[in-house]
Amino acid sequence: MSDPHSKPTVNHEAERAVLAALIRNPDGKDIIRLGIHADLFTNLSVKEAFSGVCRLIADNVQPDPATLRNALSQAARIEYETSMSVHVSAANLAVWVTLLKDCERERRCVASRDWLTKAIDARRPADEIRKLFDDLEALQQPTVRRSTFSPLADLLKAPPAENWLVDGFIGEDSTNVIFGDSGSGKTFVTIDLLCHVAAGLPWRGHDTLSGPVMYLAGEGQNGIIRRFKAWFEAHPGHEDAIHNVLIRTVPAAIGDPVAVAAIADEIRGMPVKPRAIAIDTLARNFGAGDENSTRDMNQFVSGLDALRVASGAAILVPHHSGHGEKSRGRGSSVLRAAIDAEFLVERSEQRITVRCMKMKDADEPAPLSWLLTRQDLPWCDAKGRPLNSAVLVPTEAGQSGTFEEKSRLPAAQRIAVDALRTALIRDGIDADGVVTVAEDQWRQACYSAGISSSDKPDSCKKAFNRARQDLVANG
Repeated sequence: MSDPHSKPTVNHEAERAVLAALIRNPDGKDIIRLGIHADLFTNLSVKEAFSGVCRLIADNVQPDPATLRNALSQAARIEYETSMSVHVSAANLAVWVTLLKDCERERRCVASRDWLTKAIDARRPADEIRKLFDDLEALQQPTVRRSTFSPLADLLKAPPAENWLVDGFIGEDSTNVIFGDSGSGKTFVTIDLLCHVAAGLPWRGHDTLSGPVMYLAGEGQNGIIRRFKAWFEAHPGHEDAIHNVLIRTVPAAIGDPVAVAAIADEIRGMPVKPRAIAIDTLARNFGAGDENSTRDMNQFVSGLDALRVASGAAILVPHHSGHGEKSRGRGSSVLRAAIDAEFLVERSEQRITVRCMKMKDADEPAPLSWLLTRQDLPWCDAKGRPLNSAVLVPTEAGQSGTFEEKSRLPAAQRIAVDALRTALIRDGIDADGVVTVAEDQWRQACYSAGISSSDKPDSCKKAFNRARQDLVANG
């Protein structure tokens, strides 16, 4: 027997009523204002008709029998005609949408219960199970219209909570820009941060909240995949975190309300919401607008907000520096005014440094630096040649006046010094506060860093020996 107290998960009449109302009054603003999205519909033919109507509205085409005939399958056309014959008014659209949202919420509750059961049976990490509990509890809360105002006296009873995705750097439910020149290492920093979250690892000593992450790759998809592979090759033992990373390999027009609504719908349908969403880069995912236009940038920011609200995630946006002013991101100042934190990425040879340029409601964290280090991959190209990428290896920030800078070392010696630092970090043995590393491990680090322009073993060996001897001779 079915549970007499269970809530309905489907309402076919409401689905047809919403479809008919949108055809009779095709206003894209109503779709956004009421939060109408494809996952509200369970009837596949009605869903197809709804998507067709949205496409026509986005193209400024009136949805009518003539335009829909070529856009829909026969089954969807039957649903469209039935909906129009049964529902002759668009007056109660908001009421029908509310009914559909109630059904969709109940479907999500059912899915969340299933995911929670599977997570417990699979003995997933406690914080992941706790988030599933929290998500389910939030879904089960009754929808009550409450005042949008709160008495200040209530708000001052306790300090507001500081909820960090990466402690002191990236807040939960926040919008962040990571900007720098082309080739500065923005994507490497973003991938490194995302993978630490996916694996539940501290990022440069700062605690993280573990969970799924999403990466919207607007360019260089093959290179992006190699960079993610390189990270996991450089961090063995965390292969399970691969399942926490979702990648989209086509650009997303975040400035287009219809396009961003489709992505937000997809996120809302996920049983476990992402902790972080990276949109790399702003330019490739901006859409048809102009970055310098206040109106278009406002639309882009609204798109970011829609993804943030749908997920509760931290939004990360790698972005290019301004053409003349390198200390700010390119385009309209609307973006910087709207975000919670902003980070500048700079590169000097193989050293990549991140500096906080804005932290809205907390102290600015200290700069962080890494060495960009070659990482061999267990793959070959179509001609059998080995593939490689690079990873970030932590190092100290702000090392102006170091030995290599004071002495203006030749390139091979600088590579050898950086490779020694890398080997000490990766393979060093600490004995009474003194860290040492085997010469062979230093040599291999130099080979990976490209100390020789040739890949021949004998050339690499000679280049390493010359650099080592010169460094010893120079003291």
